[in-house]
Amino acid sequence: MAISKAPLAQVILLGLVCFGCPGMYNALNNLGAGGGTDPTTGSNANAALYTTFALFGLFGGAFNNILGPRIQMFVGGLTYSLYIGASLNNDLSGGAAGSSGAKAFFIVAGAILGVGAGLLWSSQGALIMAYPTEEKKATYFAIFWIIFNLGSVFGNSVGLILNFNNPDVAISTGTFGAFIGITVLGASCALLLADPKTVVRADGTPVEVITQGNIASESIEVLKLFGNWRLLLMAPCFLASNYFYAYQFGYINGHFYNVRSGSFNAIFYWAFQALGSYVISKFLDNEKWSRHTRSRIGLAIVFIGNTALWIGAIIYQQTAFNDVAPGTPLGKTRVDLFGTPGQTHPAMWGITIMYVLMAALDAMFQSYAYWIMGALTNDYATLSRYGGFYKGLQSFGSAISWIVGGVVGAPVWTQLIITVVLVIGSLPIAYATVNSVKDTSKSDDEAAKAAAKA
Repeated sequence: MAISKAPLAQVILLGLVCFGCPGMYNALNNLGAGGGTDPTTGSNANAALYTTFALFGLFGGAFNNILGPRIQMFVGGLTYSLYIGASLNNDLSGGAAGSSGAKAFFIVAGAILGVGAGLLWSSQGALIMAYPTEEKKATYFAIFWIIFNLGSVFGNSVGLILNFNNPDVAISTGTFGAFIGITVLGASCALLLADPKTVVRADGTPVEVITQGNIASESIEVLKLFGNWRLLLMAPCFLASNYFYAYQFGYINGHFYNVRSGSFNAIFYWAFQALGSYVISKFLDNEKWSRHTRSRIGLAIVFIGNTALWIGAIIYQQTAFNDVAPGTPLGKTRVDLFGTPGQTHPAMWGITIMYVLMAALDAMFQSYAYWIMGALTNDYATLSRYGGFYKGLQSFGSAISWIVGGVVGAPVWTQLIITVVLVIGSLPIAYATVNSVKDTSKSDDEAAKAAAKA
């Protein structure tokens, strides 16, 4: 039973689902490649996660058009609980020195979470782009993004409070238990979502759902997206949009010695995610300029901001923590923001500042990508496939990143250079798609619907 069929209420409910599920996963991941005492297995679990996420994200839109978002997001949400439980089991078995069975279960749970995340996020993409009117697409996304990221702020606050006096790198069993309970509640919120066919936008237009009717036909429609030149030119951006997480979470936040320092940093990271999405939404939905103009200026804002940020990361990489001694944990200096002088480092607060700026620019990057896709059409079924295409490529990039950083164990400079090339290089490629954005998609949608019904 749905709470309300109003689009804004549905977006808020959607935010609560992600507050409880990926929000808790992000909080856990901020604690160090899965939150446990075994970062290598955590990285392998993330690699397995994003590999399956890429496949099920890509075709998740096809499943969503058949199953509907309510069931798909509920099932997908429960896989977050399984993953967190597997991470706890790995810690209890001894972490890096624990049993091979616990490690294997953790990696398998990561692969299962990839399936669930692909289902959940493809449904999310369809709803967040289809429910708003054209002039509110960035605003609705920002509302969702703020609620979703408050989940990570809350999760890391719990981690900070419960582990402030914990000197270890392992989070407490109570913290894991709280996270599992919250993910179950988040998944259950999906059962309250309305059927998209019953939702009417704020301007009175219904959300029409015209699908192919079966998985095979829907999958063919997904594969046709690889012939859509607009999406192909956006594909490098999609690939780059989460690639940097392995560098940020595994290396940048990995400098911090214990749970309380990592949690403290992460609280501000996810808060700045919310802030970044809000800031760019105020521009993207500002009707003082035409939508075509906003699309091009928005690209310039995201490009300039990310270029400055990642040039700064290169400078940081050459200067901060350049006194790392061989044999330190994970091959890098580990510091405690609240520790004694011997546990601190002159560069640690600079890292925190750069870390939160990375969060804000990440949010702007992803908000802009969703806004551009939403500007190409208002059709629910098409946007469902677009959202799956986006999450599939995004997760493929993440899988490569965790494999390069965790499984292969490539030097951090390799990871950083790949990140810089992908992020900065992908945005100019998207210009032709951005330049094709019209001031309204209504006439194109009406023609497409008429052709589909004929």
